[in-house]
Amino acid sequence: MSEIREDTERVSKELADTNSRVSDLEENTNTGASESSEGQSSSDEQGSDGQSTALEQVVGLPDDVAMNSLSANQKRARSIAQRVDEYGKSVPAGVAITSSRMRDILSGLEDKRVHRQTVQRVMDFLKRFGDGHIDTKETRGGKTVTVFSETVVESITSVVTGETRDGVTPALI
Repeated sequence: MSEIREDTERVSKELADTNSRVSDLEENTNTGASESSEGQSSSDEQGSDGQSTALEQVVGLPDDVAMNSLSANQKRARSIAQRVDEYGKSVPAGVAITSSRMRDILSGLEDKRVHRQTVQRVMDFLKRFGDGHIDTKETRGGKTVTVFSETVVESITSVVTGETRDGVTPALI
């Protein structure tokens, strides 16, 4: 009985720590443009040293921790990111997913039609947590597209397949 209590306390502490770090990370991504460009250059340096982006860390979270600590839109973005190589289309800039395709994917995952604002929030989350490797663009035809760089697609895929899972822990967020 005491082991169950200890496990429950440990998981509760991990969950609280993860929630705190996700909140801190969200606050840091909402800084001004000058700080954003500085953060981008440092995150690029981290990427070359083998450190992961915030999105890679979110994707690498154990499912139970992710389900308990992420918001609904963050969970949706995590689901998209986990299979970006399957959902996206290869383009010169990397891998792209249109907002209409993302809406169809999310609708299929939830068995109900997802609102356009929900799709926009998911796209915003992906961009913020992509640490400069994910961008939202508008095509000439007026469609909104989320573009993942090849680097981040490879990194996320390796996290999902477990090749680098040991290096990604909830404590890094």
